[in-house]
Amino acid sequence: MKNTPPPLPSLVQIRNRGAFTLVELLVVIAIIAILASFAMPAFQKVQEKARATACAANLGQLGKGVRMFLTDNDDQMFSKNDSWPLTLKNKSVPDWRVFKSPFDNRPARDVAPNAPVSYGINDAVLGTNTSRYTAPSQLFLMAAAMDQGKTVSFSGTSESSPVIRPSGGVGKFGTHSGRSQINVLFSDSHVVTMTWGEFSSDAGDSGRVHWQPF
Repeated sequence: MKNTPPPLPSLVQIRNRGAFTLVELLVVIAIIAILASFAMPAFQKVQEKARATACAANLGQLGKGVRMFLTDNDDQMFSKNDSWPLTLKNKSVPDWRVFKSPFDNRPARDVAPNAPVSYGINDAVLGTNTSRYTAPSQLFLMAAAMDQGKTVSFSGTSESSPVIRPSGGVGKFGTHSGRSQINVLFSDSHVVTMTWGEFSSDAGDSGRVHWQPF
């Protein structure tokens, strides 16, 4: 006698076997939401770290551009009447994207006068001769020039020649890590990530060395 194969399941049985109940579906959605809530902060930290790294790279490129400019001008820094972004753009940093911080949400533009410039120069060095600096490895040269407010925002452009100055106080107005940190280009062209308190302080010997060239 031949073995009779079992009957094939009906279409209704197949559908019923693979269907989710409403409760099961809600449980799955809840699990996905919980996992996403754990993953999102980690993803945001990775994004912020990438922006901070790109910001430091921009400052490094600007530092190289300043060195090239100084070599061609007998160590004489930009004057207070010049637009240092336009000067660097025309001489040694041909890409406007280098002047725009990754933390700057303004649309990129590749022409003056509306090209966004996120970085500012220490206004104490303008018009000086760098050969006279007493401690170039400790002297601030450039950093992000932000508007002060609850969120990170910028308003500098290629014609505005943004500057940075010591602000003091206990507020946090950095670019990342809860606005507690900021990347800083020093006069000898190295870049350091500093706390906002270290960067903004103008008190004591350390502050004078950081902000004053002589």
